[in-house]
Amino acid sequence: MHEAGVGKDCVVSYKYSLEPRDYLRRPFLAAARGAVVRHYRGGGVRQLAMPFAKFFNYRECRECSRIPSDRFIATEKLDGTLIVAYRDPDTGELLLSTRGSLHRPPVARNPYAERFLASVERLGLRWELESIVGEKTTLMFELVNTACPASRCLGRELEAPSGDPRWRVFLIAARSHDTMEISYEFSSAFPGPRRIEARSFEELVRIANSLGGEGLVVLFPGETYLGFPWWNYMLKMKNKQYVFKSLLGAAEIDEATRRSMYRRIARLVASGRIDDVAPLLEGTEFADFATRYQEEYRRLVEAYTLLAEKLRALIARHGAEKTRNYLRHNLALKSLADDMEQILENPEAAASRTVREKLLARGGP
Repeated sequence: MHEAGVGKDCVVSYKYSLEPRDYLRRPFLAAARGAVVRHYRGGGVRQLAMPFAKFFNYRECRECSRIPSDRFIATEKLDGTLIVAYRDPDTGELLLSTRGSLHRPPVARNPYAERFLASVERLGLRWELESIVGEKTTLMFELVNTACPASRCLGRELEAPSGDPRWRVFLIAARSHDTMEISYEFSSAFPGPRRIEARSFEELVRIANSLGGEGLVVLFPGETYLGFPWWNYMLKMKNKQYVFKSLLGAAEIDEATRRSMYRRIARLVASGRIDDVAPLLEGTEFADFATRYQEEYRRLVEAYTLLAEKLRALIARHGAEKTRNYLRHNLALKSLADDMEQILENPEAAASRTVREKLLARGGP
């Protein structure tokens, strides 16, 4: 919060991670992601800036993954920090913020906003910035550190000082406060994210996983969540390799993420998708684990396949119930008896489950 000359400016930010249905039940929380308001001394409140409200990953939930129309705009999803630019409605001053804090020196200083302004100055675009930020408009920029994407570095990108050429600035969207519509259409000297052309939404799904970088953002013009004009209907389509890279970056400094990586690798091995990300594991602590687990899983599949053949022979000779009782009482293999039908139906799925349960039981190597 910052004390302005006529009141207090505040960034509305809800930082806790919720399930999609929680946002849909309490829509205010979807807006509490960087909206800036001013509380006047007389008791009035005025909106200063309204960046993107919360939007969801495609297929994150049923309610937030519908495809409302065949009219969409798709752009590259840049991996950086959102910079919000707007005008002070009382003084006309250009103001900046991020989703978490204001920038109004000397009282309120935001290191990302400082690096944004330094990059704008270095590119000779300060006049351009002043000219395109109008009244009742929120402009959204992405500040990207090309040597250290935000998702991998978790704040360490700030080690690059202001004015460092590794910082790049992109103009990604504008919002009208009158209509709440978001637009990607503007003429500016600032570069923007790549527009992605596709003939269908299904084609976009394929492009998202073949495109380098974080993935795509898809906007459906005129469509909203629950009819709220400020809650524009948008979807994120993450590149699967990007998601995995982000987790690897987080695992370097976060113990909970590091341990969860072993579970994720086990699931990838069991689903036959480990080859998609194996090159990303090279040079990490997870590379040897993935190799050993692949071998362990292969042996289990062979064992379960042979076991299924033996069980079928026993059932053909003695019947299913006698075979189950023999396993449970004579051989003391209660879990095998309980899982007999599943093993017979799909030996590979049974092996997959055993791999995961074994890993989860010990929480990683």
